[in-house]
Amino acid sequence: MYKSLAKTSIVGKKVIFMPSCHSTNDICAEFLAAGQGDNGLVIATDYQTDGRGQGTNLWISDKGENLIISILLDTSFLAVSEQFYLNMVVCISILEVLKNYLGENVKIKWPNDIYYNDKKICGVLIQNNLKGTSMEYSIVGIGINVNQTVFAPGNAASLRMITGKWYELQNVFEQTGEKLEKYYLLLKDGNNKSLKRHYMKNLMWYQEAHNFAFKTDKVFKGIITDVEESGRLIIKSGDVIHRFGYQEIRFVR
Repeated sequence: MYKSLAKTSIVGKKVIFMPSCHSTNDICAEFLAAGQGDNGLVIATDYQTDGRGQGTNLWISDKGENLIISILLDTSFLAVSEQFYLNMVVCISILEVLKNYLGENVKIKWPNDIYYNDKKICGVLIQNNLKGTSMEYSIVGIGINVNQTVFAPGNAASLRMITGKWYELQNVFEQTGEKLEKYYLLLKDGNNKSLKRHYMKNLMWYQEAHNFAFKTDKVFKGIITDVEESGRLIIKSGDVIHRFGYQEIRFVR
């Protein structure tokens, strides 16, 4: 059970907790469709039966072990072409929270996963409601691995696995909500350039030579040089500049 946030003015003033649900993002969308979608509304659960990541990926989480929330945000001040700035805001917010626990080895993996060294510790799924050339509302789904210690084969990890400590989910929730509101308000005030600098500074493999793979699995060496306003990743390989959207590129270790 999660309590509403005392130190925010928007995010988490209204929190609806469900012991289990199919998807917090879907529940959030249902409240919005019913005219009950207040700005900053949080849907929280202990367990999702149909949690989703980017594309067709699933988000698997043990019951009561991790922070699983969706937040409804008014993004009507953003043009559709600027929607990736919200992605930056969410990533920066979670990054700051996790750095408090884990230090400087926390990085953002483009577009919006949070990693500790080579381990994924958080995933984000943002669904935007558009109105013409402007945004209307956005639903921000966040899953932070907190206390879970057993995962399917892969590269997932949790705070507890890394530090050996158990964490109170309400505390992680409070910090996440407070950071998200801070950077959301900076975005609303037009601080796009400073937010992008923060995002790029903490982007995994930025300005480093690494291997990547096309959809065809052909591997090439390149350097991440930028992220476009649209969210496309720019990689320079020799004299060639590549631009990639979601699911069009793989990071190869």
